[in-house]
Amino acid sequence: PRLRTSSRIMRSRLLRRHFISQFVENDLSPDMDRHQLLALAAAGLVTLPLFATVFMSVKYLMQPLQSPGWTQVTAMGDQLTFCATSLLVSAIIATLEWDALALSPRDAMILGVLPVPHREIVDAKIRALVTFAGAFVISLNALPTLLHPPLMVANFQGNPLLLIPLILAHGVSTCMAGAFGFTTVVGLREFLFLCLGEY
Repeated sequence: PRLRTSSRIMRSRLLRRHFISQFVENDLSPDMDRHQLLALAAAGLVTLPLFATVFMSVKYLMQPLQSPGWTQVTAMGDQLTFCATSLLVSAIIATLEWDALALSPRDAMILGVLPVPHREIVDAKIRALVTFAGAFVISLNALPTLLHPPLMVANFQGNPLLLIPLILAHGVSTCMAGAFGFTTVVGLREFLFLCLGEY
């Protein structure tokens, strides 16, 4: 039983790695090397959020007499912008990965002949989808979560531990928005498949 369990775990890891690689190697980048694409994606996920966060935080740093009321109202608008951006970018990425969101007929033909239970293949696909979506959403929102709350209250004198709730609230709200955008596209794809069949 122990040997069977370890082989099942190894099969699941290999399947998950195969499905995650499908998210990188899509039809939109047939001539680009996987490492080049990952490098460009990583640079974009670091540079663009960093630039946007610093640009949005300038108004707090340039406010000499910053009041709590003004900060709260202004921060609410910024938070809506961050959440909307996370939602839209995640939904666009899920749309670009439309064909890789579920088991394709090609995967079913190739993997279906292997002595692997169908349930195990579906489970590996779901885990790969959750891993890809989670890694993307966290990478997109990591820098704004760590930088925007401290810069927002930089002119206030107070206990640094009070930053923890601000950082947690920013991170949870933006990551949940990104997860909602991604899962909405996945749900739409499955709904269309249920109604229209393979298209």
